[in-house]
This record gives sequence, structure tokens and C-alpha cells, in this order.
Amino acid sequence: MIKCVLICLLSCALAFEKFTTSNGVSVYIQYTPDYPMEELVVSFSQGSRSFEPGQLMLMANTLDKGSKYFTKSNLQILLNSTGILFNTSLDKNDFDLHYRYPTSVTTDQLIRAIDASALTPLFPQNEIKLLASKQIQMRSKAQANPEDICDEESMRLMFEDAPRFSAPSYGKNDKIQYTSSTELNLLHHDMIRKDQVRILMIGALTPERALAQAEKIAVKIPSVKHPAPSQESLSSNNARSIYKIPFDTPQAHFCITKKLKMDEHAKNFPALLLANHILGGENFPNLLNKNNQESRGRFQMIRSYIQPEDRLIIFGIKGRSMKKDHASLEEELKQRIHQLQSKHITPALFESAKANLISRLSFHDDQSSQLLEAKTLISRDLPLSFHQSLIEKIKVLSVEEIAAVSQLFTLDQFYSVYVGSI
Repeated sequence: MIKCVLICLLSCALAFEKFTTSNGVSVYIQYTPDYPMEELVVSFSQGSRSFEPGQLMLMANTLDKGSKYFTKSNLQILLNSTGILFNTSLDKNDFDLHYRYPTSVTTDQLIRAIDASALTPLFPQNEIKLLASKQIQMRSKAQANPEDICDEESMRLMFEDAPRFSAPSYGKNDKIQYTSSTELNLLHHDMIRKDQVRILMIGALTPERALAQAEKIAVKIPSVKHPAPSQESLSSNNARSIYKIPFDTPQAHFCITKKLKMDEHAKNFPALLLANHILGGENFPNLLNKNNQESRGRFQMIRSYIQPEDRLIIFGIKGRSMKKDHASLEEELKQRIHQLQSKHITPALFESAKANLISRLSFHDDQSSQLLEAKTLISRDLPLSFHQSLIEKIKVLSVEEIAAVSQLFTLDQFYSVYVGSI
């Protein structure tokens, strides 16, 4: 028997109902009858930070290479014959199984595909070796890219006490090539567990059909008695740090970051979002780009960003520069931040930034983006009406509120990474 809790979530085109299966798994369903496809995400609230760097990606890429009841080729025949598309995704905090399929797929066909593609893998050693080699190639390619080097070193500096969290998903070294089938089976056992799962569904599926599918999926997810792998805690403290990496490039790539002791629940989070958008929002005529044009293009591809992580937020500025010393680069960035802090922004820029940010928060081009956005909000412990609430708060923000919250952008204790001849 399924207990149903209705949530009225009509904001930003999200209208999910929440259910609980008979064995306690949370299920979120949105019925969109005009779309001829159905989509399903089986999401586990453990990501790459819970395991040795690179191992979760390797497990994810090896899932569909052969299972207890299907060879690799037979699984592909099953997926192709039913029209079921399967892929995985992962980040530091979550691991997702994503299925997209026609309405003609029966519940039994779907459960069979899920079982074969993700729940009973064999992890053939030859496939592990091949895919580990590809991950090592990804790492080598990143080490030859100054922008990737900059990003990776910034994370390492900020979170030196959390090496798994700060590591790239493809791994930190060549150790991944020695991963065994036994290790991946143990990881799979730790990952695929009922106490860490939630199910999200969207499409032209009736509530009855969705519930039948959810019940059968939930039964397949094993109950595990041993505790989930521990996660490293993240320090919100900052320490002034400058790290320079020589690299043969005509421009210096830079990443300047700091941790803010707040999260999306904070009262001034809407103002923080808008302040960042005015300063250096991507694909928007912001202060950094405007001043860059006036200073004859000393910076390129420059933008600012905010990135929520656990109960803190990373604020960063990244780009490329023709400047040859870091002190003058940082001084110029400080001047641009001060312009925002002292309210030296035109009414036209302020209103344009509001409209552009609201448009971004409102935009859902397809049901896949709606499904993944709902998954992200749930993972972050935010209500599915969060973005609509955010939009309403952004509409009434004042320049004074933006100036006040932008004091958090002050580049006092911050981490600077420079890659190039600076």
C-alpha cells in the first residue's frame, strides 16, 4: 500500500506529487500528458566524495557492460528493442540512474532493464581496464588545459582537509587502473541502498502506472544494514593563499575564490544571486565585462560565480589576463567589486540584471530539465517551490540590499590560483 502526500508545486512549471512506497522510499511524480515520453531518475544521495577519487565514475561507466542475467550485447539488444535510453550521472553528492522511454514500454520491461543495467552488474575486469584507461586519458587532457588546472587547484586549496571532496571525478592519479572487479562490487553494494535512494518520475504516465513502477523499483533496491560511507566535513574558514603554476601560455588563467558562511536558506541569498549577476554573471553585460571593454580588454572570458556546497557558498572570479603580475590584477578586480559595493551602478543595468536573472530561473525548456531541477532542489533540502519564491524576492530587491550583500565579495582572505607566466 502506498501512502500519498500531495504537494501543490505549480511554480516554475514544477507540479510534482510526493508518495512513499510500502517499503519507505520517497517518490516524486509529475504527470505531463502532452509529452509522449516518460522519464525516471533513481537518485542515490552519495557521490564521488564518499569514495576513492575516480572509483565512482569507473563503477558508473562499467554498469552496463554485463550483468548477472545479461551479457553486454544482450543488454544493448534489450534497451534498443524497447527504446529505453539509459545513462548515469554523478557529482560530489549524488549518483543518478536516468531512464527515458516511450509510453509503450511496459512496467515489466522497464524493471527488467533497470535490473540488468544497474542492479546486478558483473564488472568484467577487461571492461574495467579499458574504461580506467579512458579516465586516465581524461586526466592527462585536463592537466594540459590551463583552465582545468586552475579549477582543480582552486578546489584543492579551499578544501585541503577534504581530499575526496576536492578531487576531480575522474581521479587524482593513475591508481584507478589497478581497480578490481571486487572493489567495484563492494562500492556498488555501498552505493545502491534503500536508505539513500529517492525516485523521480515525469511524463505521460498515469498515477496508477507510475506507482506500480515505483513500487517494483523500490523492492529491487536492497536494504543494507551497515552504515553508509562517511563524508568529509567542509570547513567554511578562509586563509589567504597564492599559488602560481608555470605554464606555456600567452595569457595567465586565474581563479580567485573564497568561502561564504551561508547557504540558499539565508535571508540575503536572493540579494547575493543578483549581486553576483550584476558583477559578473555569465552571458550578461555585467560590470566586469563593461569595465573590461573600457580598460582595452586586459581580461578575457571573465566572469564571477557562486556555487553552493553543503552549508556554505563558494564565490569566485575566473578568466584570463594579459597582466604580468598578480598584484595589479587583483587590485583591478577589487576596484570593480568596490563599484558594486558603493552603489555605482546605473538603474538600467540594475533592472536589466533583474530581468535576465529572473528569466534564467524561470526557464525550463523540456521535461528533462524539470526533472533534474526537481532532483537538485530535493537533494539540497529545498522546497520545489524554491525558485518561484526566489523570483518574487528578487523582484523587490533594492540597490541598497545589493550593495550590502556585496560586502561579502571583498577580496581579503581569498585563494588565488594563477596558471601561466604571471
